[in-house]
Amino acid sequence: MKKLLLIIILILGAVLFLLGWDKYTSPEYSLGEVISAIKNHDVTQFNKYVDIDGVVESAINQLLRGRDKNSVVLNQREETGPNIDKGLLDIMRPQLVNDLKRQLIDQVETGSFESDDTSSCFSETPLLYGVDVKDVLNCIKFVKQEGSIAYVGVDVSLGSADDVFVVNLKMRDRGVYWQLVEIVNIDKVLIKKRSIDNARAVELDEKEFLKIKESKDVNVLKGYLNAHAGGLYVTKVREMIEEVLYEKLSDSSSIEDMKKYLNECPRCVHEQEVRAALGRKIEINITEPMGIKMVSIPAGDFMTLDRSNFVPFTKVSGFKMSTTEITIQQFRVFAKDVNYPHGEWNDQYPYISNEQPVVFVSYQDATAYCDWLSQRTGLYFRLPFAYEWEYACRAGSDTKYFSGDEELNLSETDWYKGNSSGKTHMVASRKANKWGLYDMHGNVREWCSADIHGVAPIAAGGSWMSEANYCVSFRRDKYDNNTKFGSIGFRVVREY
Repeated sequence: MKKLLLIIILILGAVLFLLGWDKYTSPEYSLGEVISAIKNHDVTQFNKYVDIDGVVESAINQLLRGRDKNSVVLNQREETGPNIDKGLLDIMRPQLVNDLKRQLIDQVETGSFESDDTSSCFSETPLLYGVDVKDVLNCIKFVKQEGSIAYVGVDVSLGSADDVFVVNLKMRDRGVYWQLVEIVNIDKVLIKKRSIDNARAVELDEKEFLKIKESKDVNVLKGYLNAHAGGLYVTKVREMIEEVLYEKLSDSSSIEDMKKYLNECPRCVHEQEVRAALGRKIEINITEPMGIKMVSIPAGDFMTLDRSNFVPFTKVSGFKMSTTEITIQQFRVFAKDVNYPHGEWNDQYPYISNEQPVVFVSYQDATAYCDWLSQRTGLYFRLPFAYEWEYACRAGSDTKYFSGDEELNLSETDWYKGNSSGKTHMVASRKANKWGLYDMHGNVREWCSADIHGVAPIAAGGSWMSEANYCVSFRRDKYDNNTKFGSIGFRVVREY
């Protein structure tokens, strides 16, 4: 009896030993050891049960060359398409491998993985880039063993009990333990996580938008934009801001209020309307008191009448142009304001009136005046391009002069050699063209920035000393930047 009892005990012991040995050499046990190593910050144990090189190599392969069309890169914030240059990936790969290995080991050594929840599949155990690994021993879904290779399916929480994904782990039999060699579908896990995060962001975005939907407080609306730069309602909220700012404007709004609107709301629906209103208010309050009146030149097609210098049709955008040439008085205001040198324009020509066009000014003098006027008004003033000048001079006509082809037509509208008595005259003392521009063919020639071919600077039109044939709309000559004549002045333009 004692022998039989001893035999039974030995058999039971052997069975228990074999059962225990099988447990300690199972994939499940090795995964438990991995989690234990992580929780205890034991890098040596972790390195035993995890082939770090293999895991990292496979992760990089999936993240950079991913099997999915929408591969996810390491920071989970950018997507890389399938056509990234192979050479570039080969250059990046060693650095990425080293960085990921270092981060993984640092996380094991110093990371916080403690969890009191050993019974739930939803313990907070961050293993890799924000994915929460649930208690491995409780959450293994399957083990498929194929010789020395085992595939283990483990539930992974992507944030809550409702967001579950099965991660496939590849393990290799090392004789007395199993070693994790690859996380098979990490790219799909991260794509799934991104999808979940995006869904939550949309839900949060909708809630936040509802809070500010009726707000008229620009700061509150801007706060939403700062917090939800990529949100669904960014365009809508920008439109709301624009409407709030626009509603505050009126005909009595100041220049500063209009400029503030344009600064706060660039490229908005009402931008052109407000910009036009601002320009008109500046004209009324600043330039017109200086005697500078601007008229609108409509957009249209242009081709020069100079048959010796054929150019194709050019689209001309609408702009505004001063109705007259800049006068002595207007130039004197600029010179006094900036302490501009007094030259021939001020003391070497027998002017009849301060309302005559300023002459003996160079191209540089004219551009300096435009820069000053731009700074003073906050609008952009410049010299016209030569094609703009001819287009404005003709005002839709196809004749040598905007009033016709005969010298008689010229004498009714402009001062030239045949009627000027050898001197300049007060601006706007003859007839204007149909767009409201005076002295376009005569009185003084006018500086332009460039011709259609980019040649600059150019003097366009005729003057008080020009023969009639030299006063045509397409007359233009190139001069140096510092050239000064008693027959050349300028007028200004600005874009809408």
